[in-house]
Amino acid sequence: MVIYMVMNYKEALEKYKTKYNLNKAIKNKEIQKIDKGLYSFDNDYNYLDLLIKKYPYLIINDRSAFFYLGLTDEIPEKINISTKQKNRKIIDNQLDQTFESEKLYGLGAIEVEINNTKIKIYNKERMLIELIRNKAKYDYSYYKCLILEYRKIIDELDIHLLNEYLKKFKKGKYILKKLNEEVF
Repeated sequence: MVIYMVMNYKEALEKYKTKYNLNKAIKNKEIQKIDKGLYSFDNDYNYLDLLIKKYPYLIINDRSAFFYLGLTDEIPEKINISTKQKNRKIIDNQLDQTFESEKLYGLGAIEVEINNTKIKIYNKERMLIELIRNKAKYDYSYYKCLILEYRKIIDELDIHLLNEYLKKFKKGKYILKKLNEEVF
């Protein structure tokens, strides 16, 4: 059996077999309820693990993705996430939520392990597109540092995959032009 730092209700019930046993374990401080439907054996869980258990559909994006992908050492102030447009707003002052269209949500999402937590995050190819698309929202030095990092790893990128992604974006040809000017 897998032991989780943070368990959702289903996982806790799987471990304790019945709701009665789970409630008994909480009462005996064997396990603690840390949020609605979320449990932990101690207070030593990481926030990312809690976040993924609470919102399994979210995808790490923007500054957080650049950081977790190793493209920058600048730690973001908030965890940047993407959800579908139809998802409700997540009220959490540690998060910066972006709503994406059905067409683009999940495009380029991969699963990686960060601090013993498996997270969904956009891959380097998708994040390169996002960097170019959202150039205006970044300060110049941050943007240039990321462009330089992408130039260093250009041979590692899957150009075919990048081109497939670009076909899904309304301004894909414009983004490709900018990629050719600034990265390739």
